[in-house]
Amino acid sequence: MLMTNGTGVAIPIAALSPVEKKEKLVFSLTNNDTAYSVSAGYRQIRGSFSIPATYNGKPVTSIGSFAGCSNLTGITIPASVTQIGNSAFSGCTGLTSVTIPAGVTTIGEYAFQNCTRLRSVTIPASVTTIGEYAFSYWYSSQTINVRGYASEAEADVAWRVNWRRERYSNSTRNISATIKYWNGSSYQ
Repeated sequence: MLMTNGTGVAIPIAALSPVEKKEKLVFSLTNNDTAYSVSAGYRQIRGSFSIPATYNGKPVTSIGSFAGCSNLTGITIPASVTQIGNSAFSGCTGLTSVTIPAGVTTIGEYAFQNCTRLRSVTIPASVTTIGEYAFSYWYSSQTINVRGYASEAEADVAWRVNWRRERYSNSTRNISATIKYWNGSSYQ
């Protein structure tokens, strides 16, 4: 059986590292071949696991798509990651645990859409960009903790208002999740 190594070169499954065999992750070279992006490819990832900080001696700096991995329950993102891509965890309805490390600067469009079992997530102060509808279909039982901005108005200026909105029928509306903002000493 063959799989590609992220550069389009097919390699036999037997030649894969233990991480690739066990987790079935797909690594793709990015940033002029200086770093890797990791994704599930077309596989269903199950359970909880940690993304490695390095692969083949290069840092893993971005997360591609794990969209639709409904049996993915937890993921640990290493400090090397700076970007969570568009639709990265969209439809991961079994996801109950994720920690976004302080080095992340970008969260893509629809990144955490429909993660219905994820009770809370903290957006670190390092995040400078959040794509539209990143938290679509989050409900009142879910909480988004925002570091780096003390109010909704500040966050909306930085990230644009659509980061906390969702498409509904032919329009948009605010998500139902509770959003708390860090005022320097506590979440409000």
